[in-house]
Amino acid sequence: MRNIVCFITIALAALLFVQCGKSDKIYQIGDYYNANGKKGIVVDVWNGGRNGKIISLERSSQQWCTEKVANQRHRTAATSRTDGSLNTAFILSRPDKHEFPAFIWCESLGKGWYLPAIEELYDMSSKKTIIGSAFRKYDENYDSEMLMFEDFWSSTDCGAHWDYAPLNSGDSTFDNNTYEEFGGPYSDYAEWMYIQEEFDPIGWDGPFKTGLGGVRAMAFF
Repeated sequence: MRNIVCFITIALAALLFVQCGKSDKIYQIGDYYNANGKKGIVVDVWNGGRNGKIISLERSSQQWCTEKVANQRHRTAATSRTDGSLNTAFILSRPDKHEFPAFIWCESLGKGWYLPAIEELYDMSSKKTIIGSAFRKYDENYDSEMLMFEDFWSSTDCGAHWDYAPLNSGDSTFDNNTYEEFGGPYSDYAEWMYIQEEFDPIGWDGPFKTGLGGVRAMAFF
């Protein structure tokens, strides 16, 4: 009897090892990801490529928030520059979350999708050659003319100044006086990144939170 139990235990362990080995796929930046109900382009990896982040193939054009929220002129709790999932959680926990269309759109893709923080967009843009090629290869709705001029929202709600990071030269932060020319010391702008095909910067003037901006969602794997 003891031998039978040992045999069954070893057999189950071997089966589990084989199953885990088959699902333990290694990914690289620019790979197409299609697993666990999510599809996208791999934009970051760790743990030897077994874990990372993907950006959605789906894209949309949405307001960061509605006029009702913007007119309150208060900064939200979504202030992390590095953790878009945390920012998104803050917004989606609000009773008025329906007033934040870009976040609601990310949520509509399913569990785990979030609006990237500004540093996550910067990191993605530093890999523009690989990621841009991946979009051309895997995005069935890819349209180079449509992507040529578009601003992409981050989830990071700016504070008393507006800043923008040129992708090839690091941060360049406007002072408060310059910011006031665009909308005052309150949070009229969320942080954004203006890009063209393959994530190159082309301009400076960002949209108001209530203006339409490009949206792609991010998720962990």
